[in-house]
Amino acid sequence: MDGPPYTTGKIHLGTAWNKILKDVILRYKSMRGYNVQDKPGWDMHGLPIEVKVEEILGFKSKKDIEEYGLKEFIAKCKEFALKNKDAMTQQFRSLGVWMDWEHPYMTLTNEYIDSAWWTFK
Repeated sequence: MDGPPYTTGKIHLGTAWNKILKDVILRYKSMRGYNVQDKPGWDMHGLPIEVKVEEILGFKSKKDIEEYGLKEFIAKCKEFALKNKDAMTQQFRSLGVWMDWEHPYMTLTNEYIDSAWWTFK
């Protein structure tokens, strides 16, 4: 499984290098007859996303989030993460990375969150 980058903006050199190395290994193993899983992943929740959205909204404290509305803030974070996932996917595709871009795992989906809870349980 792909160690997921945060969807906080455009890819950077380290993110590109990491993904390209994984792609090379997956292609090599696939050509050698191994059944590889080429499912990309995206880390789409947590502090890095929240901090970026707080910057965009001009928030200075957690009190600003409360005043804005928690539901609205969560929706804004989700919108931000999904928008960046799409942009980053295009960037990786432009680099020639072959993965199953149509079926990624995303840490903000209920399915992923439920599986994490199941693991801890």
